[in-house]
Amino acid sequence: MDDYDMLMNRPRKKNRWRLLFTVLNLSFYLCASFFIPKLTVSYYENLGYTFPDNTGFISQNIYQHRVENPNLDMTFTHEIPIQVDRITLNNDGYWCIYSSHELFEVGMMSNFIGTLVDFHAYDFLFGTAFTNDHEVVLTESIAATLLGEGDRTGETITIAGVDFTVSGIVKAYGDRMDFIYLSEANASIVTSDPPMIDYIIFQDDNLHMKLYERGDYDLVSGVSTRTNQFTINSTSKSAMLLATLIFSLISFLIEAIRKKEVIEEAEIPKNKSSDIVRLLISVFIITMFLCYLVFGAMVFNVHITSFPVAYLFVMSYIPKFFWVFGVYLIPIICFIVRKIKKRSNQRSA
Repeated sequence: MDDYDMLMNRPRKKNRWRLLFTVLNLSFYLCASFFIPKLTVSYYENLGYTFPDNTGFISQNIYQHRVENPNLDMTFTHEIPIQVDRITLNNDGYWCIYSSHELFEVGMMSNFIGTLVDFHAYDFLFGTAFTNDHEVVLTESIAATLLGEGDRTGETITIAGVDFTVSGIVKAYGDRMDFIYLSEANASIVTSDPPMIDYIIFQDDNLHMKLYERGDYDLVSGVSTRTNQFTINSTSKSAMLLATLIFSLISFLIEAIRKKEVIEEAEIPKNKSSDIVRLLISVFIITMFLCYLVFGAMVFNVHITSFPVAYLFVMSYIPKFFWVFGVYLIPIICFIVRKIKKRSNQRSA
């Protein structure tokens, strides 16, 4: 009986169980990579967290440092710069936001610094967003303090010696969203240089891919989104790391058992064919190991972005680690060494 027949006639029952176990293991890992980020977000949403999936924000400082040559040809449905600074009215300090009227179509972060930032749509109690540089939008509490309660649209307030007409009054979601809203053209009149807070809000139905095309993975990882915030990010990352370790351990055990049984159960004689079979098995195991690494790296990045972006990111990095493929030299060198030893033994015999 030759080597091929012995391989084909080895016990199949264990092979079927190993195959089934490997498929189940891969299925578990795929499910874990897909559901862990979603379950993490759902957990925090049950606690009151709210953030649209198509929206993200980043500070101008981080944006400029992370993206040296942004692809400005890549545009978003909304890309809104906002500046935030303090102003004084009637000897009291107020936070003022300078931006375009588009901000009221998109919404606003509940705060700028924190481990978990909410994002809310604007709820106009009276009036509408400003339509020119001489109008202002106030939150309900600020309008009540400066002008009195109720509908105060059409009335005038003076900021830095300039009169502004109140075009609308919005609901405030807590003290951290209590603002005076002016157009960006007024920033030079009443704000400091540079402003205290300077951000960009992005919104698009294909947000993650467009962020990647605008500024590569550096921008993707720098923008705070529904899933890419410190609390959610760290929770998902810890769970994914645990799933990766479990998956890798089980996979390596399966491959180790498989290799042992292929050699021992088949009882292949150590001749020319068995050396080749060993080489092929070793190459296969190394290939599986590298595939696990690539797949694991891709899944590990899914918790902050989408699958297509994670795939593009990992694929772009593979050429930078081409030296890893040198691991294929190990079984080849072992094969050559065994051949030399055999020939040496044959000559001495």
